Parts: sequence; C-alpha cells; structure tokens
Amino acid sequence: MALKRKILFVYSDLNSGGITKVIKNILRYMDYNTFEITLLLYNLPDYNPFPTQVRIISINKPQRRGIGQVIDFFLRARAIAEKIESLDPEIVFSHFNRVNVNVLFAKRYLKFIKPKFIAVEHTSPAAEFSYSLSEMFKRIYHYPDNGMLINLLYILSNKLLKQFIKRYYPIADLIISVSEGIKAELENSFHVDGEKIKVVHNPVDKNEIENLSEEVTGISLEKGVINIVTAGRLERQKDHKTLIEAFSIFAKEYNSHLFIIGEGSYKKFLRELIEKKQLNEKVTLTGYLDNPYPLIKTADIFVLSSIYEGFGLVLVESMFLGTPVISTDCKSGPGEIVQNGENGMLVTVGKPAEIYQALKQIAENSELSKTIVENAKKRADDFSAEKITSDYEEILKLL
Repeated sequence: MALKRKILFVYSDLNSGGITKVIKNILRYMDYNTFEITLLLYNLPDYNPFPTQVRIISINKPQRRGIGQVIDFFLRARAIAEKIESLDPEIVFSHFNRVNVNVLFAKRYLKFIKPKFIAVEHTSPAAEFSYSLSEMFKRIYHYPDNGMLINLLYILSNKLLKQFIKRYYPIADLIISVSEGIKAELENSFHVDGEKIKVVHNPVDKNEIENLSEEVTGISLEKGVINIVTAGRLERQKDHKTLIEAFSIFAKEYNSHLFIIGEGSYKKFLRELIEKKQLNEKVTLTGYLDNPYPLIKTADIFVLSSIYEGFGLVLVESMFLGTPVISTDCKSGPGEIVQNGENGMLVTVGKPAEIYQALKQIAENSELSKTIVENAKKRADDFSAEKITSDYEEILKLL
C-alpha cells in the first residue's frame, strides 16, 4: 500500500471569515486514503469542524494589534519552522497573505528538511494594501471605531506586508490564486513568475448550504416587500456606502427593505449614514449571523457592492440558493463568476445609479429574474466543493 502524502495546512484561526469556510470545504472532501492532513493554527479553536482524520495543532501565538504584531511575526516564524521540522511534511500549504509571508519567511529557519511550499492568495493584494493619501485619512479620522492609532498601525503594517509579498511570494514552489484577476495582479504588480501560479476557484459545499438554508432564524421577511440582502465585513472593501446610497433612491419608488449582514469597523459610520438618509425603518444592520443562508435564500435580490474581491464566494452561494445577484465588476472574482444579464447583473464599482438601475430591472422584470436564477444555479455547479477539492488534490499529488 502506498504511503500517504503528508500535508501541513497553515492558517491563523478558525474565525467566521470566508477563508475559514474555504478550508473547511476543502478538508471535508479530501481523500484521506491518499493524504495525511495536519492543520497548524496560530491558536487552538474552541471547536473542531473538520473530519476526524484532520489533526489540529497550534503554535499558541494569536495575532495581536499594534507593535505586537511586528514582534509576533518573527516569533511565529520560528514557531512555525519548529513545527515543520517536527512534523516533516512533504508540502506546507498556507492560506491568506499575512500567513503566507509568515510561513515563507519561516523557511529561513529550517535546518534539516525542505518541504514544498504552496501559498494560496485569497484576495487582491494591490487593492487591499494600496491606500491613497485621502483614503488613509478617511480610515484614520472618519471611521474611528477601532481608534486612530490602531487604524494608523493597520495601514502601516499593510504597506510593509505589500513589500513582504514582493520579496517572499517568488520563493514559494507554487502560488494558487482564487481568480484569474489575482493571478494577473501577482504577475504584473508583484513580479511573481506566471509559471508558478495556478488558478483554483473557491469551493461551495452545496449540501451544507442547502441544509442550513432550511433552518429557522429570528429574522422574518415582510411579505409584499422587495427584500434585498448583502453579506460581508463592514469594512472599506465592501463599500456598503455605495449600496446604501443606491438603496436610498430605490426605496423612494419601491416598498423595499435592505438587510446588511456582518460586523466591522465601519459599523458606526454606516449607522450614521442610514440615519442621515432617513432609512432607519428601511435598513437593518443584522450584525454577524452564524447562519445567513435562510435570509439569503428568502431574499428577493442579493447585492455585492465591493471595491475589490479575491473571488466572491457569497455570490456563488446566493446563486446556488436561487437568489438573483447583482455585483460590482471589480478587478478580480465576480466577473469570472457572473455573466452580465445571463446569470446575474454586473455594475461599475462605486456607482450608486448603476446598482439602482440593476435593482429596478430585476424588480420589474420577472422573466429576467427567472432566467437569471435558472442560469445561476447551473453556473454554481462549476464551483462545487467536490470538483474544486479534486483540483486541489491533483496539484498536491503532482507537486
């Protein structure tokens, strides 16, 4: 019997983010007759959502804020290297840019073994780490939920991380990008050899989503109202401001309600904007929801208003659940999922008028909405967890 290939997954923690979801979807469908999987985290989780074959270990160094995050970078690198030495994996498979550079930096501490290194880029690094001077001041002064010093240190750490990506991504044996847009960005802006980059889209576990969407939640949608939903962190990237401005126009003409699912540092700013637009009775900030799928499934329209995305997993989830989607056609992700007018609607980033027009089209044209839903469900099949995990397994076998 052939020996199993030893793979070490590395990530920060099992938070509620999309990357955690992606890792769970991959590990749920891995072939454990072929692979021996260990998941290394910065700190141990309170729960284990993975199959029993997955071993979870920790370096016990959770992420801190402020200057502590710089010190922790070097401490974590040494701790990661020690774990790699003791586990002796064939492949070290890291996710998320901050984790990726930490793991690739740890290579310098390895003495006795030389595994292959795969880094997965889940977002648009150029967009995430590039702030104009005006944007820097906006984050520091106008969105103060985290405090001025924390926001300033966050921006400065992003500037540093951008340079680390340029320095350390090229030394990985393989970079996986979750969209063609990210691949082009890594080649053009970060000087990563295109031969080292493979595109593997993010997986959706349709069985899990379907089951979760049938659960009863505490949020009920009013009948006879056009219910619009969005989901994502309340941060600059998601540009809820533009969506609220578009909805303020739409709500004057249609009996409608907007549900914004998520938490983040822009929450205070968004509340003030909602009050300024006199939309308190029309917009609900639900906060973080453990299970957003019943709300997404029963909504009439899903909108993603992001400035940038890595992929746009929530779009595929909404398409699978039969909810018509509208998305900004940002640099990477949504345009590779949605064909405008066929299985969803694409609009220009930062244009409230275009979101309003797309909302109006779907609300008024039932045949268009029906066609979009039918085509979207077929498109969602291309991103099934079984298919995408199989793609990952082929890469792990051949590297």
